[in-house]
Formats: sequence, structure tokens, C-alpha cells
Amino acid sequence: RKMAMLHSMVDLAKEEGITGTGDETYTKTSAPKSPTKGKTYDVALADLHVDPKRFQYKLNTNAEGVTQELKSVETFNPDFAGVISVWRDPKDGKTYVVNGHHRTELARRLGHPSLAVRYLEEPDEKKARAMGALINIAEGRGTAVDAAKFLRDYEIPESSLKKYGVSLKGKLAQDAAILTKLNDRIFQQVTMGTFDLSRALSIAAHCPNPDLQDLVVSQI
Repeated sequence: RKMAMLHSMVDLAKEEGITGTGDETYTKTSAPKSPTKGKTYDVALADLHVDPKRFQYKLNTNAEGVTQELKSVETFNPDFAGVISVWRDPKDGKTYVVNGHHRTELARRLGHPSLAVRYLEEPDEKKARAMGALINIAEGRGTAVDAAKFLRDYEIPESSLKKYGVSLKGKLAQDAAILTKLNDRIFQQVTMGTFDLSRALSIAAHCPNPDLQDLVVSQI
């Protein structure tokens, strides 16, 4: 009798669109109009939109906001995909991917119907993009140049990374913090791939004064 009751409860939960176990609740639905803070939703891909120009912090991506990173992957494993970060734009009511462009592209390409998402509670797209970038940096995703460009564009000092919960022990965050010390001319060359990254890191680490860095370059 207890087993029959348990199965009935499971069937009822499925009818309501609730799946998962433990403390975290996954609600399978279309994109919610008023997402609940901290809740994870299983949202259909049709309701997830991408706008890399607004929300992708990584450089050198295509129209979908992705690189070749997952192009060779032939199976979508939801256990590996984790939870992506999204933001609901109050202007058009659409849900945009902020952190998870590659996983979204992979799911679409391989026909997976939905993704687990958590909504960012940011007042505007600039802050949503910033939070997405910080999540990427904290997870070690992207490159040091990607992260450094974001930190420079948003004028976020190295000392503030800890305040956002980003560890400076990770190599990506460490290198990004160093690259923020480069002068604009050298950093621009680094982003274009015309200045060796290891050389740029060495210059910024040993000569943090941007006014003297061009002199250092001319001497080595």
C-alpha cells in the first residue's frame, strides 16, 4: 500500500512538472514571467534566446556566441551541463542566456529539448552581463584575455574580485588580474593576438606602471 501511495505521489509530481530530489526543486515549464529567486527551472530551448553581443563576455565567438570548444562533442549529457544562468529582459519579456552559450548550442545541435536554468536578479542587461562574466571567471571558463577585457571594460579592480566571491588562486583569475595592469596599446595587441601572451604577463607582473611598459618592450 505504501509503495502504491509513493508511486501515486511521483505520478502527481510529474503531472505538475516537478522533478528532482533533495532540497533543489526543478520545475519543468516554459520560461516563467516572474521567476522565483534561487529556483532552478527546466526551460524548453524554444524559450531560451541568445544575444552574444549583449551577454557573451568571451572574445572571438560566432553568431551563436560560441567557439569550437564543444564542436566535437556528439552526446548531450544533462548531468554534465549543470545549471546555466539566464536573465529575463523586462523590455521584451524574453529569457536570455547569460552564462551557458556553449551548452545551449550543444543542446540545440543534438536535439535536447530543455536546459536547467537559474535566473539572475539583475536590474539591467549591463549588470546581468557583468554577473555572467564573473560566474565564468569564478568557474575558470574562457581565457585570461576574455576576463581581463571584461575587468577593464567594467573598471573592476583586482581587490573587488574577492568581494564578488571570485578566488584569485585560480590561474585564469590570476592572469586576468595581471593583464589589467597593461597599458591600452599593449593590451589591444594582446586581444588581437599580435603580442605574445606570456610576454605580456611577464611585463605586467614585473612592471605594473603602464607608462613605463612601452620602454620595457623596447628594451627586450
